[in-house]
Amino acid sequence: MTNLPRITNKRDFLAGLMFTTVGVAALAIASTYRMGTPVRMGPGFFPIVLTGLLVLLGVAIMASAVRSGEVASPRLVWRPLVVVTGVVALFAFLINTAGLALTTLIVLVASRLARPGYPWMETLALAVATTIVTALVFHYGLGLQLPLWPTLG
Repeated sequence: MTNLPRITNKRDFLAGLMFTTVGVAALAIASTYRMGTPVRMGPGFFPIVLTGLLVLLGVAIMASAVRSGEVASPRLVWRPLVVVTGVVALFAFLINTAGLALTTLIVLVASRLARPGYPWMETLALAVATTIVTALVFHYGLGLQLPLWPTLG
């Protein structure tokens, strides 16, 4: 019988496995795109680099879970799962009609419901600051073809 390492932190191991699985799937999709070079990046350059890092992160998390002395049993917490999934759907529903700025603000405030206990003023300050940075970077800096404000009609 072989002496295999024991997975002592199941929560971290499953999180690492999820990162690795999503990363490998995204790498498979991104590998069909032209890579390019660091100077002239193709459409596949950023996704391949990013998902490669995601796979490495997943493997590192799984390795730390095997070495960890902590014994943790994974427990599914429904509230964040439902709220974050709903917020992603809300973003998709609002972005074309409410505009980038208002959608960002609404989504950030709504995502606060995933984990109660944070002060509302802190949430609003973070939402306003993030909305401003999002508008500056994506609308003005990168010139994304998304409306910044709600479209009427």
